[in-house]
Amino acid sequence: MRFALETQLLRLVPALSLAAIALSSSLTAHAHFRLLNPPTWVQEDNQGNPQKGGPCGEAGTPTNMITTYTAGETIMVQWQETIGHSGHFRISLTEGAARDALVDPAVVTANGDGVSGNSISAMTVPNGTGVVLLDNLFPRDTVASAQAEPFTQAVTLPERTCEKCTLQVIQFMSQHGPGYFYHHCADIKIVAKDNAAAGTGGSAAVGAAGSSSVSTGGSSSTGAGGSSSVGGSSSNPDLGDDSTEDDEGGCTISNVASSPVRSSAAAVALFGLAVTLWRRRSAR
Repeated sequence: MRFALETQLLRLVPALSLAAIALSSSLTAHAHFRLLNPPTWVQEDNQGNPQKGGPCGEAGTPTNMITTYTAGETIMVQWQETIGHSGHFRISLTEGAARDALVDPAVVTANGDGVSGNSISAMTVPNGTGVVLLDNLFPRDTVASAQAEPFTQAVTLPERTCEKCTLQVIQFMSQHGPGYFYHHCADIKIVAKDNAAAGTGGSAAVGAAGSSSVSTGGSSSTGAGGSSSVGGSSSNPDLGDDSTEDDEGGCTISNVASSPVRSSAAAVALFGLAVTLWRRRSAR
């Protein structure tokens, strides 16, 4: 009996060791997130890297994506957490292309020096202070895992224009070793309302391949190959007799009206059939 019990305990040792390692890893795991909207300025992997270095992540491959908005427009900034961690988020916007003003806030650490040891908190400022648009977003003291749904935050852009500004989203992590922030940025352009393209509700994004999309009542898009298509497919009640239109299922819907010639031929055929039947009946 004792031998059997010892054997079972020995078999449990590897499993218990793996569980301890997994628990230790979860306690020291770093948070990660991906910027979804506006489009990120640098190519990201599935976890959102590069994102460690400030102010906009470590050097990576630029996407050359610039998203155009209208002054005063309210946009939806969205990001996806890939590894969860306690802390909060901050959204900032530079005055121009320079990113020098995007500085990580001061941190309070357990050992008191603010640069080493585990983090306790980070300084927050009132919304609209300097380049900071919104601070202390989605604060969390404890996090068991990454949030399944993306974080979405409405942001009202300032009533001023810029040819190229940087919108930054950072995450502060509490109870975390040095490297207390993750960073993501998007390059945006803000145009005056009077200069905005038709359909000001739609923003335009220009990517590395030169593709652009602009809202114009029905959306129009010009792809990298240079071909353009005007969205909001037009329906014309005055289509010609030979017009056809494809529906969403790929079937062809004919718009050809009934021809008077075909109607007359059908009437003659029916009359002839009636005469033939009458003659057969009379012959009986």
